[in-house]
Amino acid sequence: MKKLNPPMIAALGTLLIIIALGVGLYLSGVAYQSPDEIISLSDADRSPTDLQMFEQNLAIAGNVQIDNTNVKQVISSLIRPKTYTALVTNTLYYDDTFGSISCKQYVRDNASRIDYLKADGSTDYSQIYFEDICYMLTRDSFTQMPIGNFTFDSSSMLPSYETILDINDEYITGSRMYEQNGQMIIEVDTNISGEIGIYRISLKNGLLYSADFSKDGKMIRKVEVSVSDEIPSQDKFILPNESTPIYEK
Repeated sequence: MKKLNPPMIAALGTLLIIIALGVGLYLSGVAYQSPDEIISLSDADRSPTDLQMFEQNLAIAGNVQIDNTNVKQVISSLIRPKTYTALVTNTLYYDDTFGSISCKQYVRDNASRIDYLKADGSTDYSQIYFEDICYMLTRDSFTQMPIGNFTFDSSSMLPSYETILDINDEYITGSRMYEQNGQMIIEVDTNISGEIGIYRISLKNGLLYSADFSKDGKMIRKVEVSVSDEIPSQDKFILPNESTPIYEK
């Protein structure tokens, strides 16, 4: 396949830099935090550690035989972080061409930010979501608008775990739990009007790990998410020409 610069592919959503921690038989990794950028959070806003989340999620999922009738309930019950940084990459396929677009997600203090990335990894433009407002950021200015139906994850082109919860049971064709690349995964198969979806949720954090979509036997989209427990700097949530994070106003 030759690589294609995807034209009109907007926002992505991600989900996520592989977080680090050795988790017995199932996980291993090295978590990175920059002391210069980490801002302390109150206990109420602090996420459980990777190991704590994994152990709790394994207890939830390991106590049932996952099948199509209960997989949504199991996924809904998983523990998830309140603050994290994530990289989301969407690869779109058309005939013999493909193109990838990426974005970074930052979540803390009930606020979230998306940086849409250029091919060289630099930021093209950004959005901040807080309460019912979306702030569109350029280098020196911003505009704001009601969020409406345009969510943080949909802006990132990210099918989240909530996407699975919203799928009608009749469209779920398979479900299972297994280990892959050091991750314990819950996998859900769907078939909606001939489009085949495969969603993978990580027990490490309860978030989307990856997803594949195909039709007529051909891949049409792949989503890969890498999540880190790095706490985003408060600078990420300061609007241009202002000095206070959006969540402290």
